[in-house]
Amino acid sequence: MGGVLGSRNKPPAAMMGRERLGWPAHESGHNVRVNQSMKQHIQVLCDNFGPDLFMCKIKRPCGGVINFFHFFITDGKWTLEFGDEHWYEGAVPQFHVQVHCGPLPTGTEPAEGGLFSNSDDSLEDQIIEEKAFLKSPAVAERMKEVCGITNWSLCFANSEHVCRYVAGGNWTSSQIMEGTDLRRVMAKYMTEYQRKLLNTKPLQLTKQLQHATLHKDAAAFVIHTKTVRAMDQVTHEEMNDAFNIVLLGPTGSGKSNLINHYFNATVSQSKGAASSVTNEILFFSGTASLARAPTKDVDEWHLEERRVNIVDTIGLCDTVLEAPVLHALIKEKLKGNLAHIDRVVFVCAGRVTQEHQDAIEQFQKWLRFSTYFENFTFIYNKADLLQEEDREQALFDMCGMLKAGNHVLTCHRDLFPSAVLRGSNPGVQSFVATVSAKRECVLRTAIGLTPDKLREDDMMQLLDSTMIPVMNKTEQGYQRIPLSEEDCTIL
Repeated sequence: MGGVLGSRNKPPAAMMGRERLGWPAHESGHNVRVNQSMKQHIQVLCDNFGPDLFMCKIKRPCGGVINFFHFFITDGKWTLEFGDEHWYEGAVPQFHVQVHCGPLPTGTEPAEGGLFSNSDDSLEDQIIEEKAFLKSPAVAERMKEVCGITNWSLCFANSEHVCRYVAGGNWTSSQIMEGTDLRRVMAKYMTEYQRKLLNTKPLQLTKQLQHATLHKDAAAFVIHTKTVRAMDQVTHEEMNDAFNIVLLGPTGSGKSNLINHYFNATVSQSKGAASSVTNEILFFSGTASLARAPTKDVDEWHLEERRVNIVDTIGLCDTVLEAPVLHALIKEKLKGNLAHIDRVVFVCAGRVTQEHQDAIEQFQKWLRFSTYFENFTFIYNKADLLQEEDREQALFDMCGMLKAGNHVLTCHRDLFPSAVLRGSNPGVQSFVATVSAKRECVLRTAIGLTPDKLREDDMMQLLDSTMIPVMNKTEQGYQRIPLSEEDCTIL
């Protein structure tokens, strides 16, 4: 992953002073500065790139302190790059995302015979082709979006951030992730909020989604308050009270569509296609009437308005980010923003491949499914396309592959989200409801929710199977999955 420290215990003062010029101001979010006149000039040059692009990297030492990979994008004739990792040795940097004619980054001499020629072994050893991809309309648009960005930063806006964003829309650098030397050295100079913003897309590159009601005749169970890329600073009491749900699953399984149904609004971009449209990890916050454990004022489980955080993650087996980078990114964002998880929701659709199974099993191990199995829900999604018997078979096959078991939760029926939504109009009560106050909820289900038609039974299954807190052994508090360093060290 790069980022190897030299013999110094800490970076030079000059390096840190200039590096911090590119860091986010406290609570202002992650911003990049753009030179608009440069941007307009450079954007025109992006049209010169051919259809076949390569994301490459070359090791460049930062003044002998940090060995850092400099990333660039090329088609073999033209190159897009950001900075050169020698920035702090001279004057205050004025680097910007630039495009120039030539197959290699500034300061690198090409090998005789072409970009990846074997005629120069030293250069061949230095240059690594990270990824080959096509110049799609979306890629071409992102190339022009980054033009003119000026505030280069090792931690928040380096060449890898820019190149990965161009290639796939992810503002990610593996070189600043947890476990790297660069992260260990730099994190000690950051505030908690700044650490949360690492590998977070700048506000200038985010597109505002217009929220619209999904189903006009239905009520939202969770009332949306905001969508953020890093959780706000809150008190320990507020953090402990929040009900946190994390959705994980392969690319194209429909996680974003499920999130929209929690809020009955288009809070998350969703196309219902096989390809992923979620290229960053987002936290959707709201409030809902949920079961609360006994308090000093109420000596039994009861309903009360609580904060809800629902986390939408990048699809597992994503075609843009390598699996180790993606897993480390999701783990980092969850640990950095949440103290605990109340409900992990694994979402699959279509054929579950061995690659999907392996990726999900990694998170099952990290989050200790064998211990906290009651905090996990397994959803076979997009089941509206299947007949009833096929839905159940698909769910059975998925849960068999993932070793999900057949776990249930038992709860007072008045605390079920479906009971809250139906309120004073519950319809015809079952026989069991007339003789028992408790009800079981199965933690695996096949559902098919679409924006164009409300399927009430599927909606109630989604809410009931994912939004009931798990009681601890004393039944006086919650069983939750902790996210501390000590408790989660696998993956």
